[in-house]
Amino acid sequence: RRHTRLLTVTGVQTCALPIFEFARVRFPNGVEFPQAPVVLWDWVADLAVLQVGAVPGVRPLPIADWRSLTRGEDIYLVGYPGEITAHPSPTIARGLVSNLREGGPARFTYIETDARASGGASGGPMVNANGEVVGITELLFGDSGFALALPAQIGRAHV
Repeated sequence: RRHTRLLTVTGVQTCALPIFEFARVRFPNGVEFPQAPVVLWDWVADLAVLQVGAVPGVRPLPIADWRSLTRGEDIYLVGYPGEITAHPSPTIARGLVSNLREGGPARFTYIETDARASGGASGGPMVNANGEVVGITELLFGDSGFALALPAQIGRAHV
């Protein structure tokens, strides 16, 4: 049986993966995995990998090299804020690449954006105008008006 692995940010907004062994995963086409196992996680990068079965009609988004981003380039944050409904709908927040900055205990490089996103965007993809994943949204500073995303290639290499 073929399996797919999903990379997501942990944290309370997405499902507090280090506390749980499983997470609910639902795809836009209605396919649901109510107990997708957590197969890997990294506390420093705040990332987890979930394993799900094959999903007909669903293809992963391509990953773009974050180093090709330029300041002022359009990006989009996709997330599921307020996941209290049985079948949540995604939200999309548009913003610009503001800066690349280092931070956190491992001194990772983060992509900074002025996209205004709510808490449910944590763990969701940051995509460029071509629909390619460039980052994983991790830190939202709503009062300050910016968000940080870990470059997808760094996240992928870390777990």
